[in-house]
Amino acid sequence: MKHPVQRHRTAINRSGLSRPFQYLARHGFLDGENRVFDYGCGRGGDLELLRGNGIQAMGWDPHYAPDQPLAPADVVNLGFVINVVEDPRERGEALTRAFGLAGTVLAVSAMLGKDSFFDAGRSFEDGILTSRDTFQKYYTQTELKDYIESVLQAEAIAVGPGVFFVFKDKGAEQRFLLRRQERVWPDSAVAHLLTCRREIMPRSGRRARILPEELIEALGSRALSLGREPRTDDLPEELLQAVVRETKTLGRAMRQVWERFDPGLLEQAATSRTDGLLVYLALNIFNKRQDQKTMPEQTRRDIRHFFRTIQAAQEAALALLYSAGRPETILDACREAALGGLGWLDAEHSLTIHASLLDRLPAVLRVYAGCASRLFGDVTIADLLKFHIQSGKFTLLLLDDFFGQPVPELKCRVKIKLRSQDIDIFEHTEEQFRSLVYLKSRFMHPDMEGYAKQVEFDEKLRSIPELDLSGYGPPPDLFKQTIARYGIL
Repeated sequence: MKHPVQRHRTAINRSGLSRPFQYLARHGFLDGENRVFDYGCGRGGDLELLRGNGIQAMGWDPHYAPDQPLAPADVVNLGFVINVVEDPRERGEALTRAFGLAGTVLAVSAMLGKDSFFDAGRSFEDGILTSRDTFQKYYTQTELKDYIESVLQAEAIAVGPGVFFVFKDKGAEQRFLLRRQERVWPDSAVAHLLTCRREIMPRSGRRARILPEELIEALGSRALSLGREPRTDDLPEELLQAVVRETKTLGRAMRQVWERFDPGLLEQAATSRTDGLLVYLALNIFNKRQDQKTMPEQTRRDIRHFFRTIQAAQEAALALLYSAGRPETILDACREAALGGLGWLDAEHSLTIHASLLDRLPAVLRVYAGCASRLFGDVTIADLLKFHIQSGKFTLLLLDDFFGQPVPELKCRVKIKLRSQDIDIFEHTEEQFRSLVYLKSRFMHPDMEGYAKQVEFDEKLRSIPELDLSGYGPPPDLFKQTIARYGIL
């Protein structure tokens, strides 16, 4: 007789959004414009939070909400459902049905397994039966990706551990992938636009109408993001209308922007945009996405602007992708990054940077990180990123309060093995595995908040003769005892 599995017991009460909905929010899919459907909504905690924030959200659950309709929506979530269904056929049907409801994107999540999990239950079907008579099928990240793709015959894009997006709308998929490679310019960069103020005098000698500073900033910021002068259809309607009211034409407005613009900054923006497009195209090739028809029109326009033809851009992207597999090229790029103040180069072994600096790296390193993202998801959820130069590995370090602590504690380490397409996750929460991250300033850029203060602190640590900070450094208890004797911290 088959054991009765109590699936409903896996549903939990929530005080915050579940992990897949957090990723959907992070990537802009919970903006209030998209309709949301939660397939297998459990007790409905996510739905209550979404509706409380003005989002159109519905859900269905076979136990808690069986009478609710299965409604099509822009965004559909299948959150931690397939891992609690013991029947493989029914598991695949749930995945297929949820994808059928999605207009734009389906988020799929499941539990990732560790050896210790399997000690908590006995073998049952292709998973385990827990002491609460619930079923769990644990996946590795790669197994989950392969399973989703085998059922749906569509690409599953990793966005985090155990969380994947599957796009029904391929145009939306390309916009999502492109946003990952776009550099977000800080306010300090836009401030350079206003460093050269002077009146603009036309040839007639009459004083031209000067654009308000907020319009100068908005147009300059848009030029930085594009790496070129914007066209009318590159601007939000509200901004374009404001420009027309002030100067009648965009061309006249941009002439005023150029009067105040640092030309070197625009050159940097053009280089950054070119690199971003190359990285985007290289990762499309890596993931076997080369259908130009799904590219946004603005992307095709930008490719032609910077590369003349899409074919020329594809050839350059393919060469970039191949170069990411050559250790000597990775080493050169790591040296270039370190010389530019981007991270700490440990001889010829590795480069470690803060994740916020990723989009400033040479393009080949961004491709290297992008290949890791294919397996893991958004690598910038980590605090530190470590590029292993020779071994083809990429490590994420998640720390406890990186900016708040001068010596933060390591909480989790994720090692992504690109050559074997595998992931190892190491928790550092137990006492015997606790470790600290020393000399934090090495991983920061001089323009990061708190850099100067951190350098000063690290120099104090280096001055302590009995404190050996090489390798992984001393154990936490010994470190704290040592610095206490010197009155530090």
